[in-house]
Amino acid sequence: MGGITLSETDLSRISVASMPSLALEVSLSLQILDRRSAGSYARWRSRTRARLRLGHGGGRAVGHGTTEHGAFGHGALRIVRRVIGGAGTLADQVRVVSWAVGKHDPLTHRAEAGADAGAEAGAGASGHGTRRPTAPPEPVPAQPVVSALLWYCETVIAPYWNRFRAAVESERAVHARALLSGGPDELLRSLGHGLAWRRPRLWVEGDGEAGPRLRDGGGLVVVPSVFCERSEILLPDADRPLLVHPMGTSARDLALGLHSGPGEGVNGRRALGNLLGGTRAAILAELRSPYTTTEVARRHDLAPGTVSRHLSVLRDAGLVGSSRRANEVLYVATPLGRALVDSVSGAG
Repeated sequence: MGGITLSETDLSRISVASMPSLALEVSLSLQILDRRSAGSYARWRSRTRARLRLGHGGGRAVGHGTTEHGAFGHGALRIVRRVIGGAGTLADQVRVVSWAVGKHDPLTHRAEAGADAGAEAGAGASGHGTRRPTAPPEPVPAQPVVSALLWYCETVIAPYWNRFRAAVESERAVHARALLSGGPDELLRSLGHGLAWRRPRLWVEGDGEAGPRLRDGGGLVVVPSVFCERSEILLPDADRPLLVHPMGTSARDLALGLHSGPGEGVNGRRALGNLLGGTRAAILAELRSPYTTTEVARRHDLAPGTVSRHLSVLRDAGLVGSSRRANEVLYVATPLGRALVDSVSGAG
């Protein structure tokens, strides 16, 4: 077990990414896609492999020469595997993907990720660092690589991108609560997934004994990831290291569409019907900030069992997410839940 040492200045500069990292999710998703057993990602992998067999990206071409260079289908997937697989460490893979898609991010159109998508991808979507990553480590024609990676992004990641954003926002709210209630110590202790915080050292299971060397005072960016299964510290081309860690189960299921949202099939419509009622609306409005079942019950003068049933309905409807922190479960409204509250504010 290795790790990193965090100074007091580092601890004062801890932040949580506000967006998912495109380059990171692309690299990690390929690992899961190629594994014999996908575990909790089995349903996602089955759907994604079907999309890849069809050889399209969300029903439309990505552009930037994708069709011209014939980068669809198995040929494109072979290029993606060759380039990412040959990059070595996860940090190197992220650099390669960022190099390829930094200025041609197809997700900016679908998810309104922002004008400077290249800076987001290059910094692990943390908003820090804009230096251009290194090119692939082997001589591969640039345009076919870019086209293949754009096609992969559009086919594998783009259909879920809005959900990815909602899941990261949910995780960010939970981490913000930990940071505000107990400072950086509480946040680092709450992350779990192979991490152990013993001031001043953050230990990471599976890392080398020494761990990466940090620039003192650079801080740390916590990056919740959909496809990450083991926490890892990355040092991309940015001054601040990234602590990549797995999302909670509820947030990950939200990201991968494993819970039906309102209007998504019969179960979604039934869940939305169950939602109607003043008590649930009041609870949903309260959950702009994360709370436990007991806290919600106390604030609304309700029995914990009653609140638990209401929260289950809200979560099944895709309006509330949950995340475990230490020995408690926190609930927070998803962006969809907040939008619903805003649209009916004042309704009883």
